[in-house]
Amino acid sequence: MVKRRGSCTAKVKFTDEKFSEIKDEFLQRVETAVKKYNIPPEIIYNWDHTGINYVPQSSWTMEVEGTQRVTIIGLDDKRQVTVVFAGTLSGEFLPPQIIYQGKSSACHSDYDFPLAWNITHSPNHWANTETQLEYSLRILSPHIEKTKKKLGLPKSQKSLCLCDVFRARMAKEFIEDLKSRNIEVVYIPPSTTDKQQPKDLSIQKVVKDKMKAHFQSWYASCISKQLSQGSDIESIKPVDLRVSVLKMVG
Repeated sequence: MVKRRGSCTAKVKFTDEKFSEIKDEFLQRVETAVKKYNIPPEIIYNWDHTGINYVPQSSWTMEVEGTQRVTIIGLDDKRQVTVVFAGTLSGEFLPPQIIYQGKSSACHSDYDFPLAWNITHSPNHWANTETQLEYSLRILSPHIEKTKKKLGLPKSQKSLCLCDVFRARMAKEFIEDLKSRNIEVVYIPPSTTDKQQPKDLSIQKVVKDKMKAHFQSWYASCISKQLSQGSDIESIKPVDLRVSVLKMVG
């Protein structure tokens, strides 16, 4: 018996041989769709959603040597928004979708986001069928139509999307919506997204790292402001981390 951290689900592990078989089958489905419908790279899409914490978490900090109990503010802070990122095989990134937690647009940030971004909400901030349909209508479809026009392709030209096996993206209503827009879908095999989901392997970590750096800079400026006003290190007031404040941190 060994000491282990608790987890909700066990990650499925494949042998190298089995993973190679799964990867080859996935790539074959992609290649078949591309050849069958003669789909150019500019309208081959990959998209994925990811949770981004209001307060970036880290299990490391600075503390006096020998301290037995190290307290880290925000370590158990689970407040998030969900962000949907997408890009094309040709290297173009689409505007993101940001999903806040709430029942109406009142939960949205008053921050002045670019007009092309899709700012929406769901009861738990998670992506669902409704937010995916909104994404298809406001982000994906306009980009497809604009690109077809630019390339001189007919409206009937098929496009292709690669995405995870996720309930909201497998709902009948959503699949029918994509079909009505001449969008084919190839799902990334379950339990292989850490190796085969392009967004997991590229932009998502970069964005989270930049968000974390921006938060650290903002947090440090709040502390520096108090110090510059004459406060000593022992009387520094905690930084206000209410969601209403964090939503405005650009």
